[in-house]
Amino acid sequence: MASHSSSHAQAGGASSALRSTNFGSDITRWTDTPFHLTGLEKYVELDQDAQFIGKQALREIRDGDLLDRKLVGIEIGGDPMTDEGALNDFWPLVEGDATVGRVTAGAWSPRLEKNIGYGWVPIRREEPGSELEADTPRGRVPVRVAHLPFLDPNKDVPKS
Repeated sequence: MASHSSSHAQAGGASSALRSTNFGSDITRWTDTPFHLTGLEKYVELDQDAQFIGKQALREIRDGDLLDRKLVGIEIGGDPMTDEGALNDFWPLVEGDATVGRVTAGAWSPRLEKNIGYGWVPIRREEPGSELEADTPRGRVPVRVAHLPFLDPNKDVPKS
């Protein structure tokens, strides 16, 4: 019998989508659902006949007005992140003077030639292209919600 902590690994395709997120800082067991994580909604099959624990709660989140935030991919402006990649402290995401979310992970992508990461944003800012700012130890930098997975849209890499 699988332990409670290993049940996440048995979620089939969902486990591969979770490999780039960090359980504990990006997502938690008690407050986050697949509807909170960009791209995992497609793995929730609430219309199946089978019953499972949490099915009704997930249905209420999907059909109601309960989804208040989303973990999204982000592009982080500023100089290449060379020493902040681990993000020992979450960076606040701000709109004007209001903190509206947080950056949970970030690093320089040599392949994409930009800083990328993950952040929790209000549901009204989940769409790719939405712009916020991150309050970093070096000052504010622009943040833009990105399409996931992070890809080179023009397929310039690799080229020989």
